[in-house]
Amino acid sequence: MRAGGGSFENRMTPVQTALGWCYFPLHFILLPVLLRLYAAVSGTLDGAGINLIYYGAGTAFLLFVMLPWLRDSFDLLLDRPGSCVRGIVTAAALSFGCSLLMGLLLMALGDVDPNPNDTEIMAQASRDNGVIMSLAIFIGPLIEETLFRGVVFGSLRRRSRVLAYLVSLFLFCLYHVWQYAVYNGDITMLLYGLEYIPIGLVITWCYESTECIWTTIFFHMANNALTFFILQGAG
Repeated sequence: MRAGGGSFENRMTPVQTALGWCYFPLHFILLPVLLRLYAAVSGTLDGAGINLIYYGAGTAFLLFVMLPWLRDSFDLLLDRPGSCVRGIVTAAALSFGCSLLMGLLLMALGDVDPNPNDTEIMAQASRDNGVIMSLAIFIGPLIEETLFRGVVFGSLRRRSRVLAYLVSLFLFCLYHVWQYAVYNGDITMLLYGLEYIPIGLVITWCYESTECIWTTIFFHMANNALTFFILQGAG
């Protein structure tokens, strides 16, 4: 496995990178806003329906634009199975340690409301468990890793390692909470984004050290699955 601070080879083509940056604001802001407005006006879309359209658009983007890159990265996974597995295992250990520290910090802060993103996912899962579970565990990580690690981190890493980490991590954290802050009119809800810093750092390191997006996809899927079932059990 490569050293994290060494050279980094981004295998995404310039055209794929450019199209990724073009799709990014659509996925990040425009689609959620438009779908929410349509649901409010028409009254025909529930949470599961909104997410099916949202992630369906993301899946179409992957199939039509990113499929060659994903296939090439999967070949890399097959060529370096040992280093990729070590990357996933190391990321899991780091994630466990970070989660433990975050839990201790939250305990020290006293009564803290549950993360609104987790609460919303569980609320939707109570109505459409199969759909929401599939999207959260399988489709979400596939799209998020392609955008946040592949497009954002991968393109910025060639210019500045620090910048790549800061920008991709900031956007990843903001992505999970900005809608709650905006639609609830409470900017303090952005602070919940801090909870995503540990996992964001770990996943980004995993991608940088293995140069294989599938290591982060599989790790992200496993992390989401564990979180989903823990939240279901707690509920």
